Amino acid sequence: MSFELLGLVVLLFVCWWFGWQLYQRLWIVQRGQGKKCLHCGQIYKGEPTYCPHCGEVVAQWSNRR
Repeated sequence: MSFELLGLVVLLFVCWWFGWQLYQRLWIVQRGQGKKCLHCGQIYKGEPTYCPHCGEVVAQWSNRR
């Protein structure tokens, strides 16, 4: 009985985790609330200068005034 319950809990957690990943990839980026790092492919929010995951420069600068 306890193995079935443990398996059910693990299955529910895995389904929730995959659903959250799908939500982040499909909705947050498309609505403009997040951006995808060109170097590592991870999603980040806001306007940071460096990617919080890989540390590469993600900011866009312009010399136009």
